[in-house]
Amino acid sequence: MLIWYEHYIFFLRYGMRNGAIIALNTVFIVIILFYVYPLKFLTTYIILIPISYIVGDEKLRTEIQSMMALQDVGQLMIIYGVGAMLVFLVLCLMYRYALKQADALELSELERYDTRVSIRSNLLMASVPMMSVVLAVFLRNSLWAGSVAGFAYFLYTPMMFRYRYVADRKRKLLLEEISRKTV
Repeated sequence: MLIWYEHYIFFLRYGMRNGAIIALNTVFIVIILFYVYPLKFLTTYIILIPISYIVGDEKLRTEIQSMMALQDVGQLMIIYGVGAMLVFLVLCLMYRYALKQADALELSELERYDTRVSIRSNLLMASVPMMSVVLAVFLRNSLWAGSVAGFAYFLYTPMMFRYRYVADRKRKLLLEEISRKTV
């Protein structure tokens, strides 16, 4: 949902429809299409395996584990992480392109600031899956690779809350400065 919201906000803010954005958007959609496939397996492992233990359904657990061995979950996390990282990097490139077109788009000082915040935000969002991939590669073929790489995603919450807090404070100061200039 976060990915589609970010995509929606981009087109809402800038309304760009040129060759560069069409190319970046095409890459974005292709990545999403490939990203969904490992997400299916990941969701199955994250949700159905614990449920099978809770309800005591040995048959369900056996079926799920026959799809993929536990030591292969690390490989799945690598594929998933690369997809997630690429999604956010493409969004970052889209925002960078918009910032380069700031004069043509007649972006205000505040809109330029918001665009820079979106660039950094998407870079941060890409950094977590990148770290997860590094952990999964480092622990490859270990039974812990999937778990350790998966827990890396819990960094999103504190990291993004902190970033948004700082960015919102700076935005508020910028708004005060802009209002002083117009008075």
